[in-house]
Amino acid sequence: MESKVWGYCRCSTNELKQDVQYQIDALMDKGLDVSNIRYEYISGRKEHRPVLDALFEEMNEGDTLIVTDITRLCRNTKVLCEIIDLIIAKKFRLIVGSIDIDCRNGSLDPMIEAMLKVNGVFGELEAKNKRFQIKLGLASAVSKGKKLGRPTTSYNDIPKIFMQYYPKYKNGSLNKMAFARVTQLSYPTIYKYLGIVENSK
Repeated sequence: MESKVWGYCRCSTNELKQDVQYQIDALMDKGLDVSNIRYEYISGRKEHRPVLDALFEEMNEGDTLIVTDITRLCRNTKVLCEIIDLIIAKKFRLIVGSIDIDCRNGSLDPMIEAMLKVNGVFGELEAKNKRFQIKLGLASAVSKGKKLGRPTTSYNDIPKIFMQYYPKYKNGSLNKMAFARVTQLSYPTIYKYLGIVENSK
């Protein structure tokens, strides 16, 4: 069976906040067919990523997996070590940025393995530092009397552009996607405003 080259992309939050397209573009620049690229929106700290897990099941011995950098693969050193063990056991080739981890002979160069794990440790450290800084910022805000959480939106807060096109949505002239496009509001915002309007009746 001819070996395949796969790509994997990941962002921590959904496509409305982060976009994996730049990762997809980078993989396609390396010659990957878009049909062989998988992506998902999930935290890199999670031990199990459904799309990545399914991809590892789909891959065959001798196949290659390419990711743009180690943090896209995971931000958990324990999980990274498990992935390295799996790649060795299944005789895959993993390319992380410019690092070529070729385990198709069932082994891995110790220096490359060490380099990969060091990068993984720094990726996990970066994520932990971000969470720590956010925690400090929230604690500081609370100490200054600020109320945390999203501000409550009332009927009067709904912009005029929404109300202008709302009748067309109600009579079926616009679906939610078109409603979002003509008002230049995000899909979640449209849902939120629709809930407020409907509950106010």
